[in-house]
Amino acid sequence: MHKLAPNSLSRLQTLSTLGPRFYQVSVYMRRLETLGLVVATGQTNPAADSVEYAITDAGRAELEERYEPSSPLLEDI
Repeated sequence: MHKLAPNSLSRLQTLSTLGPRFYQVSVYMRRLETLGLVVATGQTNPAADSVEYAITDAGRAELEERYEPSSPLLEDI
């Protein structure tokens, strides 16, 4: 599990739920990309200085690892 800022986790959750989204190039998105949790799709919006990103399987696994119930008892609820 990587150490991620709350903003980065929020973006991962959004990408997981809504699919590919445009984000301005930032330190947060570069870090997620470097860690292999997101990938740039190649779509850009130069007017808004933004790039479209999609979550990777590693990004989904990161979210599952963080938010999966930690106790087998919780799975039955």
